[in-house]
Amino acid sequence: MTTVSEDLAALAESTHRLMDTLEAMRPEQVAEPSQLPGWTRGHVIAHLARNADALSNLLIGARLGERRAMYPSPEARERDIETGSKRPLDEQLDDLRSACGRFVESVSLVPESGWDFLVPHRTGPDFAVRTVPHKRIKEVEYHHVDLGLGYRPKDWPADFVAEELAELLARYEKDDRFPAMLLTDAASGAEHRIGGEGGAPERIAGAPADLLAWLSGRSSGEGLSVPPAALPPVPPML
Repeated sequence: MTTVSEDLAALAESTHRLMDTLEAMRPEQVAEPSQLPGWTRGHVIAHLARNADALSNLLIGARLGERRAMYPSPEARERDIETGSKRPLDEQLDDLRSACGRFVESVSLVPESGWDFLVPHRTGPDFAVRTVPHKRIKEVEYHHVDLGLGYRPKDWPADFVAEELAELLARYEKDDRFPAMLLTDAASGAEHRIGGEGGAPERIAGAPADLLAWLSGRSSGEGLSVPPAALPPVPPML
């Protein structure tokens, strides 16, 4: 488990890489499709800005000792992404820079006693506010790939890949939406069983980043030891 300060340092680097990609965009690219179904690149950028504000809400709540929701409502979240997606690129980038700045400021104001405060997840169980910076890293790294502008799973930092892959392997360990599979990390040789019970598991090997790309819905299985057509599709996490 990484510390808050380690996560903040990693987040600063992730955000810097993201902004380098976005600042090299041409204005017309904002309306082009992203790699997420139904979303343009404008949707992805708008989501990244609003997610920064949503996580800031949790940090402000922790500072005040209040349980604050990430978003006013699911409908408001969708509406803000849709509305923001249609703005010109320069407006979107200004908005994202400002939202990232507000997030960093909110982090700096959390007292030491506030990092263990439990905050509500948008769709899951409560979690300690100390994990908020890592959750932001996930948003930045996954959605940087989703932009489809040259940043690929192989570009993910090794520490990010290791932590995320371990989390998803644990999540899918007994998930019967998958057939029984034995995944082998080609870098370390470590084996992990996922999927339903029964039958001999199919053996699948790949580099850690390729395994993570498939399990997070960022690829259909390219780079793995079996053809993508033989793998169950995994919807992208949003």
